[in-house]
Amino acid sequence: ERETHRYMDTRQLTRICRSFRGALRGLQLQAGLGRAAALALALLPPVMVLDWWVHLEPGWRLAALLAWVLALYATVWWTLLKPLRRAWTDREVLRYLDASAPGGAGMLLDLLELSEAQGIQELKRPEGKALADAALRELSALPAQLRMAEVFVRGRVLRWLAAAGMLGVLFALGALFAGDYFTIGMTRFFNPFSRQRWPHRTTITVNDIPESGTQVPQKEPFTVKALVTGDVPPQVTLSYRSESTGYTIKEKISVASDGTLNYTFPEVSEPLEFKLIGGDYESDTY
Repeated sequence: ERETHRYMDTRQLTRICRSFRGALRGLQLQAGLGRAAALALALLPPVMVLDWWVHLEPGWRLAALLAWVLALYATVWWTLLKPLRRAWTDREVLRYLDASAPGGAGMLLDLLELSEAQGIQELKRPEGKALADAALRELSALPAQLRMAEVFVRGRVLRWLAAAGMLGVLFALGALFAGDYFTIGMTRFFNPFSRQRWPHRTTITVNDIPESGTQVPQKEPFTVKALVTGDVPPQVTLSYRSESTGYTIKEKISVASDGTLNYTFPEVSEPLEFKLIGGDYESDTY
């Protein structure tokens, strides 16, 4: 009868440990997903606003995307995957419950040791066995008194879930009211090499130069022609750089009354690249 009593207690403690691990993993999953979602939603708007403000180049947008992915991965690893990978033994669980459970249920590990009756020298004597049985009967009521919900502090988990939910609502409102700006910002962020542009009042169209560039005989002049439409500024900046100098040169070009502009490189002797900047518009680099 005594052995049966101890066996039943051990099974009850095993059920408690299993219930603890299940509840803990559920909370870790909620907290990890809440942190990851909150971080992902919190980092996107500042990057999109910065891109709208300065019109980031594809290389900078790619760096921002990689930084966002790395930050999200680090958060998921440290706050979700790593905690979930930890294997809690029964003794670790009972030790934790003894330290944190309210109501005086702080001797569950002692109950396990008495139930298993291992490693206790005093149990080899009749007096020790009698004391152990008395203690076992007294401690057997502890598992029934334990409330798993009282063991965990759920406030922090709920705060992360609330933060993620609030940011999700704000994100949805931004998508609803920002319209094209939101769509363009998401496209430029998740596809750094997209040619999608922010809405602009000025448009500069460069004539007769394909995206792959063009060629001109060495030492010959080359004329850049463009048309400015929309909100036409009086001048446009030509920003160019040659292969040998390695630094950027900027020159102001007047825009004609019909929106056209011309600039001639008098003698092209090496590869160069240029772009036109005016109003709120910046052309592609040719």
